[in-house]
Amino acid sequence: MTSSPVIIDLNDVSCEVAGNQILHGIDLQLSREEITVIIGHSGSGKSTLLRTIAGFDTISSGKISNDTRLLSSPRKTVPPEDRKIGFVVQNYALFPHLSVRDNIGFGLDKSSVAEDVNDWLSRVGLLERSDAFPHELSGGEQQRVALARALVRKPAVVLLDEAFSSLDHQLRKALRREAKALLRGAKAAVLAVTHDADEALEFADNIVVLNNGRILEKGSPEQLYWRPKNEVTAQLLGAVNTLEGELRGNQFMTAFGNIDVPQSLPTKPSRAFVRPSAITIRANRNGKSTIVSREFHGSESTLTIAAENGETMEVRSDVMDKLEIGSRIESHFNCSKVGWGLA
Repeated sequence: MTSSPVIIDLNDVSCEVAGNQILHGIDLQLSREEITVIIGHSGSGKSTLLRTIAGFDTISSGKISNDTRLLSSPRKTVPPEDRKIGFVVQNYALFPHLSVRDNIGFGLDKSSVAEDVNDWLSRVGLLERSDAFPHELSGGEQQRVALARALVRKPAVVLLDEAFSSLDHQLRKALRREAKALLRGAKAAVLAVTHDADEALEFADNIVVLNNGRILEKGSPEQLYWRPKNEVTAQLLGAVNTLEGELRGNQFMTAFGNIDVPQSLPTKPSRAFVRPSAITIRANRNGKSTIVSREFHGSESTLTIAAENGETMEVRSDVMDKLEIGSRIESHFNCSKVGWGLA
């Protein structure tokens, strides 16, 4: 999955919290200068996974190592303060009685604190706000302080726990871009957890899908978005059509048309996962389906298509497309952008 130096290695890690098994047999490597994003439904174990890496939670089996030593096992847990890990959380966790400058510099070696803090104040654009207190800052400014406080210590690993989720949509998007550039510059291994598909796709080099405490699938954003191997992954990362069908030769026969099946599949597919934007439609009075609704989204529309058997799917269409509700159409699938659920 990566050729960069591995900084943190999780091997067969399981974790119990209050007698409940939360994580099951997690194998995961975090590499320098790479951003890995964990995505999953609420309760899937995302935050617990971060807490085991940080050293806040103990593990019941397996081991967590960095490039030089064992950090966690059932018999040993290195304290969080000795792990050289930065942690940024959703609610910022700033000290309310300390200024921006003092929040960033809290706990640093006095000999270098002024220079290091000024450097990070400049990087996050808060040099002129250095004497302000947290309650005087916007949400975006507070999160920049939290990020600077984590990175000023030159951590080998940075953990982000829903770090942008409390911000409004536009600010969240802008801050993600800033944070990504800062994290790249810090040359740390980064692990972020989110339930936001856009954040996972925009922010990650690698995405890991966590479901019921187990890793379901991992790969690049492009791979998991266009060619997921299961329905949970497909649905977590955006709108998707799950099409049932029958394999005949190298064709997967669906109610909307046929899809070419790659010869590389290890077993027969039982369903296809197709994003609305991987489908094109054309007017055809003898077509197999009909347009039943249209939703306008600005530069494009979402069309709902109904097959003769009552199945429906969504298709993204250019707003200039003149196809009207009630039009009979034929569908064509971009075979390179289809994921397969295997029997």
